[in-house]
Amino acid sequence: MTAPELEIDSGNSVGNNSWWRVTRVELHEKVWSEPMVKIAKEFGISDRGLAKTCQRLEVPVPPRGYWAKLRAGKEVSKLPLPEAQPMTTKETAIRQNPRSRAAAEPPRNPELQARIDAALGSCVPVRVPKSLSNPHSIIRGWMDEDRRARERLCESLYAPRHRSVTQTPTNRRRLRILTALLREFERMGYRVIAEREERQPVTVRSATAELKFMLFEPMRRVRLPLEEKEKKDSSNQVGEWRYENRKSGELVLRIESYCGGGARLEWRDRSESPLEVQIDEVMEGLVTAMILVEDVERQHREEEARRWKLERERLERERLCQIEAARWQRTLDLATTSRQAAEVRGFLDRMEKNSIGAARPGSIVLPVACVAARSAPVASWSG
Repeated sequence: MTAPELEIDSGNSVGNNSWWRVTRVELHEKVWSEPMVKIAKEFGISDRGLAKTCQRLEVPVPPRGYWAKLRAGKEVSKLPLPEAQPMTTKETAIRQNPRSRAAAEPPRNPELQARIDAALGSCVPVRVPKSLSNPHSIIRGWMDEDRRARERLCESLYAPRHRSVTQTPTNRRRLRILTALLREFERMGYRVIAEREERQPVTVRSATAELKFMLFEPMRRVRLPLEEKEKKDSSNQVGEWRYENRKSGELVLRIESYCGGGARLEWRDRSESPLEVQIDEVMEGLVTAMILVEDVERQHREEEARRWKLERERLERERLCQIEAARWQRTLDLATTSRQAAEVRGFLDRMEKNSIGAARPGSIVLPVACVAARSAPVASWSG
């Protein structure tokens, strides 16, 4: 069944904002025809805002992993639209966010979109392990480093300080999510490289490009009340509070590579939806970004090839111009030589005329060398 087109109420536009009127039936068909991320982009709102709208209208949405199972050819079931409760509205208006980047995204090239769809079709539901008992080989190497550092610390008090990658629950969550993502990329045929430092990007390489992303715990500025000792300090004259930067306890995944636009670049923990719940959406976003990066690199290579071709053509034109200039200069040199030879012949002819009466006194006798020069042929030119 084809999802219904939503009605755009342009008469209710305010500034650059547009409003969509949508019924429960229309919204139900829409959210079960395409992933909510794509539908939210069409509306120019966030996927969380669309989920709240569905919740308000009592519209069931596909469960986590529904689209991955559908692409894998597995059997899935569509939840029917229940009868609306007496207090439930049957129609609502959705306003486009004017600052939404998705609303400004240009449509993709059909060939590029086909490559993205084919790559997403090869994705399978991603499983985040519940423990680090069997981590990815890269992460296992980091944990082995931690174990060796603890052993050195037990042997000597002067062992260098070492920060463990499993120090906090958030660190361990990060490693479990990375394990799931790295394994899925390797299953799809990509090569992965990761550093143990949290702020170092993870690199996913294909045959023609590489995608960089980071999974990290951001800092948060918190306000704390001053202690009595701090209040008495003469340097604290600004108020009753002080500020500190502390670990937020949340995780953020951010794409660092340039994708040419048209891709979501960041996912973060939400109170009702941590990254573990969003993992399929995150994986689809990373795969989409990888295809976009490959396309950017392809365009870059084609542009470089075009510039090199133009440069070679320019050098060839310069070479031909230099050959033509040298040929023209040789022609000019031959013309100058011919002109000088003609002048010499004329001069010799005049001398010969004056030497006819050589027996008479005062006559000029033409030298033998001049006669030879007069009979010499003019230089010829050959290209």
